[in-house]
Amino acid sequence: MLVDQGLNDKWARPQRLTRIMPGRYTITLKEPLGKHWHGEIATCALPSEIRHCPVRVSQNGAATACQKSGGLLAILVENFQPGEERTYEVHASDQRKETTENGVRFVSSGADAVFTNGLIALKLPATQQRRLPVVPGPILAVRRGNSPWLGRGRLESPFAVRSIKTRIVEQGELWTTAEVVYTFDGGHTYRVRIQMRPTDEVCE
Repeated sequence: MLVDQGLNDKWARPQRLTRIMPGRYTITLKEPLGKHWHGEIATCALPSEIRHCPVRVSQNGAATACQKSGGLLAILVENFQPGEERTYEVHASDQRKETTENGVRFVSSGADAVFTNGLIALKLPATQQRRLPVVPGPILAVRRGNSPWLGRGRLESPFAVRSIKTRIVEQGELWTTAEVVYTFDGGHTYRVRIQMRPTDEVCE
């Protein structure tokens, strides 16, 4: 799954962003590489007018999965044909908050937390407010489906670890992001973010 943030091949960078009325815009994409894209994510900057409110995206009247991330809007682009030009409509939603249910689960138990979509699962260190003689790595183990856990991650550092904080920092229709933050003596920090999509067998 390619998440195009305008930093790679830029295949799905919007051709036009047009304001058609207050709080309502159209975004036009054009496939320039002559390829068929089954399911990709395209992102674009949100206009300031709708940046801080829930939004909805549709194509020909049908709802399209989307997610806001910072000042960007991510849209799920499905079955995009070679050379096709496609227009999506974006408008402010009357919902109080964005849709966050996507099938990705985060369950903390004891010293571990499991981050999974059912296809792939990661074992992360749970939040701990104490010094640890052996410091667990940000990813302790991984498995697919119900297979055995593989790996035994740990972190080596010249600084003593004072605490670990693990939490979900982003959740929407398209992905969920978990964050593991280590705080060391002297105020140093190390931060790792892991992004998981509901139907992918890999994560970033």
